[in-house]
Amino acid sequence: MTAKAYSQVNVLGDYLEKPSGFGGWMKTIFQTQEVKLQLALPTRCFLRLKMFCEDLQEYNNSNNNLELSFDELVELLLEDVVEFYAKTNNPLQLNKHFKNLEKLPLAVSSFTQRKEKFTVKLDRKLIFKLEMLLADIAEFEEDHSHNAEKILTLCLFNFLAEIFRGNGEAMRKSIIKRIK
Repeated sequence: MTAKAYSQVNVLGDYLEKPSGFGGWMKTIFQTQEVKLQLALPTRCFLRLKMFCEDLQEYNNSNNNLELSFDELVELLLEDVVEFYAKTNNPLQLNKHFKNLEKLPLAVSSFTQRKEKFTVKLDRKLIFKLEMLLADIAEFEEDHSHNAEKILTLCLFNFLAEIFRGNGEAMRKSIIKRIK
C-alpha cells in the first residue's frame, strides 16, 4: 500500500518506501539537502512579498548587509509551523489553525487574480517534518485536503494579512532578529 503524498516531492513517501540494500543506501547518500516545490499565488501577493524581502534589505536600519530571498522568507514561515508543532505536538490544534487561515479575507488573495507560479528551494528536513504533521492530522481527519504547498501558501497569505493589518514593522523586526 502506498502512503498518501503530502507534497509534490513526497519526502515522507520516499523515506517510507526506500528500497533496501545498496540501491537504498545510494539513494540516501545522494539525496539533496534541498527540495523544490512549486507554489502559486495571486500575482499581486507574490509581488508584495518579493517587495517585502527587497525592502528589508534596502531599508535595514543597521549597517549590517542583510539579505532575505523569497525562498528564505518561505523557509522562515515553514520553520515557524514546524517549531510550533514540535513544541505543542497537537495536530488537531494546527489543523484548526489551517482551516481558519483558509478563511482569510479576499482583500489579501482574490481568487479572480491571475496566479503566479514559482519554485522555492526548501530544506528537505523541514518538508519532511511538515509532511509528518500532515500525516498526523490524517490520523484524526483522514480526508483532509492539506498538503505542503497549500500550507505554505496559507502561511504566505497570513504573513501578508499581518502586514496589511499594520504589523509590517513588527514582522520586519522579527525577521531581522532571526536572520542576524
